[in-house]
Order: sequence, then C-alpha cells, then structure tokens
Amino acid sequence: MVGKVQSIDYSSSVTGVVTIRDQTEAEAAEGESSTEIKKRVRREERTQLLIDTDWMSMGDVTMSDAWKTYRQALRDLPTADGYPDVDMPTKPS
Repeated sequence: MVGKVQSIDYSSSVTGVVTIRDQTEAEAAEGESSTEIKKRVRREERTQLLIDTDWMSMGDVTMSDAWKTYRQALRDLPTADGYPDVDMPTKPS
C-alpha cells in the first residue's frame, strides 16, 4: 500500500496563498525519510498557526494569557517528547 504525504508550500504566504500537494511516499522518499517529512510538515503547520495569530502580538492589541500560552506551546512543539507525532496545542476560544 502506498500512502500519501502532504507537502505544503508557503512560498506565497505573504499573499495568503498556501499550496498543499499530495505526494506518494515513494516520491517523498527520494529526498527525505518519512520522519523528516513528518517533522517538516508539522513545522510548516505550526508556522502557519503562528502566522495566523501574529496580529495579536502587535503593540495595539492586548494578548490574553491563554493566547500567550498557546503561542508559546506552538513555539515549543519541536522539543516535545514524541515529536513529530504529537497533538497540536488547542486554540483558546
């Protein structure tokens, strides 16, 4: 069975365009191991979540402690035990 891995291209993230492309494990294995791919994809997901909340860190916005904790958890994610097979932090409501 050939699985699929998502490849995310943030090269156009300034314009808000994010491209997600499925690739087979065989295609992915050409340059990276499956663990390396998982780590890269997880970092890309984390980066996008931080980008989505960057506006909260501007000087004219008061960020709640819950959002500060969430953003710190995102930044700390790559050092979590079991990374990249860990759950993403839950966004505050």
